[in-house]
Amino acid sequence: MRLRPHQERASREAVDVINDLGVCLLAGETRSGKSLTAAKIAQEIGGGRVLVVTTKKAIDGIRSDFESLGVSAEFINYESVHKVSGGAGFGLVICDES
Repeated sequence: MRLRPHQERASREAVDVINDLGVCLLAGETRSGKSLTAAKIAQEIGGGRVLVVTTKKAIDGIRSDFESLGVSAEFINYESVHKVSGGAGFGLVICDES
C-alpha cells in the first residue's frame, strides 16, 4: 500500500516531533487517511508495543490499515481503556477518534 504525498510528509514530520517531544497531534479532515498515517508513524518509530485506542466500530478498519503496512498493534475501544493499567509497557499509544 502506498501513502499519498501528504501522508508521507505528515508521517515524517510527526516522527521528528515525537522523537523531540514525545508526543504529537495529527489532525485532519474525515477520511483524509489519518489512521493509515498513524500506522506509518508506528512503522517508522519501530520497536516496542503499540496500543491503538479508538471507537469500537472503527477497530476493524484501523486494524486493516496497520496490517497493510505490516505493523503489529493492540487495539482497544475507549470504553475498555480502564483495563490497561500502568501503561502496560507500550512504546507508542495512538488515540484515534474515528
